[in-house]
Amino acid sequence: MQTVKWALGLMIIILLGGFLHYNLPGQDIVRVVGTDVKRMDTFGLFDTEAPKTNPERTRDVRFVNTAWPNATPRVYRNEDTDWHWPPYLKFDSGNLQAQSQAWISTEAAPIWVVITHYGWRIPILSLFPNAVDIRRAEGPNQLIIPWFNTFFFISMAVLGYMIWAFITRIKRRHIDPALEDVSDVVNDISSSAEAASERTRETGNKFGRWLDTWRPKHKKKYK
Repeated sequence: MQTVKWALGLMIIILLGGFLHYNLPGQDIVRVVGTDVKRMDTFGLFDTEAPKTNPERTRDVRFVNTAWPNATPRVYRNEDTDWHWPPYLKFDSGNLQAQSQAWISTEAAPIWVVITHYGWRIPILSLFPNAVDIRRAEGPNQLIIPWFNTFFFISMAVLGYMIWAFITRIKRRHIDPALEDVSDVVNDISSSAEAASERTRETGNKFGRWLDTWRPKHKKKYK
């Protein structure tokens, strides 16, 4: 049973970690090398468009092609999230595409940018992270502090502590006394049952002794 509990807890942690890793924003310092528009199928559960607006399940998708400082390619899709999940409320994919085109640079004269995104790059599923913001960077080695993620995890920790403290207070003030009352009642019932059982045994012994007084007594025979 202990192994099952550990396995269940580990599974919950993995699922929660994957959910947060996919939806929380990440920031990359890259160089824009080009933009593109491709006709693609929808992304299923990872799609940001409502199915009713996309009955054919294909659409034009904007892409921003970039490169890491070590020249490794990095591709982002550029789609509005609108009012869908995750709630980035992105409505300016056209502006982001235009800004990306304005910052296209070469390796000889690089222009470094910070792209904020969410999602994963999974080539076998044709999944790309979705860029939600782009801005100029001071350089490829600029220190980026994830303020939103830091605030989010601190808020979750504070909220978790408040919930734990509230449950602990309710347990101490209401549940524990109720359990103690139930325990006292059970103990009283148990004590009463034992006392009744003892009285029954005593009554039985007295009744047995009384019956013995009516039985004929055997006299000893002397030779």
